[in-house]
Amino acid sequence: MVRTFAIMLPVISCFTFCGCQQSSSPAEDPGIAELASQLSTLQTKVAKMEGDQRFLLTRLVKVEKQIRASAPKTEVEFDPSSTSYRRVDGDLGIFAVAISDVRPFADGVRVTLKLGNPSSMTYSGATLTLEYGPRAPSSDPTGPPDAAVAWLGALQQRTEKITTTLAPGRWNPVQITLPKIEAKDFGYLSVSIETDEIILR
Repeated sequence: MVRTFAIMLPVISCFTFCGCQQSSSPAEDPGIAELASQLSTLQTKVAKMEGDQRFLLTRLVKVEKQIRASAPKTEVEFDPSSTSYRRVDGDLGIFAVAISDVRPFADGVRVTLKLGNPSSMTYSGATLTLEYGPRAPSSDPTGPPDAAVAWLGALQQRTEKITTTLAPGRWNPVQITLPKIEAKDFGYLSVSIETDEIILR
């Protein structure tokens, strides 16, 4: 009997010790409480940084619009679904540019541009620099911060030499082939113009 009691005593003590250990809640653990406090502080800092980022992006969009409004129109951007014309300032004159047609062609699209020459001068040719790709993401500062970076990386560029003359006081149609883009993905086009030589009479 005494021997049995002696064997059971350590077992009882073990259960008592384990029971005491399990009775302490995580909230009473100083280490866990400290971690919870640090997590709360980090969450507050992250929320403030996100708010600051949205504010700065909003300011950046406004400043960019102001710069574009006052700067020379050396480059103009189009939504290919629009047929309205835009003004483009070349190095030797002002032009009006519009998209009149977009069609699938080979592995890309063929775009018909109308180059309007409102002056009385005849241009012997021009060089077009075109940047094209998918439609630009929304400028909403609450959108994904990496959307603009991904869009810029998807843009392609092409330089096209126009050998025909640009007659004065009329629209001059030119066809440009933009490779490696499907018509359904074609949502952005920018155009800039450099003229080679003018013809005066």
